[in-house]
This record gives sequence, structure tokens and C-alpha cells, in this order.
Amino acid sequence: MVLRVLLILTICSFSISCNQPPSIVLTRSELKLSDSLFLARRGEWSPKLEDSCNAFRDKMLPIWTDSLKALRLSEINLMLDQYAKEK
Repeated sequence: MVLRVLLILTICSFSISCNQPPSIVLTRSELKLSDSLFLARRGEWSPKLEDSCNAFRDKMLPIWTDSLKALRLSEINLMLDQYAKEK
């Protein structure tokens, strides 16, 4: 029972966080146990975790791209303004 709960907690932390730092702190023995359980069922869980991370990426990539684009555009406008003042 404890192993199932630990496995579920580990999988939830992976699927929720993807690229974010983990919010659950595990001891070394708990990490070994969760790794062993995950590797034993990797074929079953890997597609689910990959789908979760892909959904996160698809949601966040446009936001990241737009913010970088806005930053670069403001830098370009600043340079154009400086160039216009020099003339």
C-alpha cells in the first residue's frame, strides 16, 4: 500500500512539474525506491508522462516565444530611437 502511494506521489510530481523544480523532497532511500518502481513500469508510464510534458510545452512555448519577441522588439525600437536622435 505504501509503495503504491509513493509511486502515485512520484508520478504526480513528475507529471505536474515537468521542467519545474520538485516540490516534494524525498530521502535517498525513497528516491531509490521510486526509481525502481518507475523503471519497473516505465513502459506503462512513459507515454503518459511524455504526453503531460508535451501538453505543458505546447501551452508554455507560445508564452515564452511572445515574451522573448516583445523583449527583442523593444531593444530594436530603442536602437532605432537612438539612431534617429543621432541623425
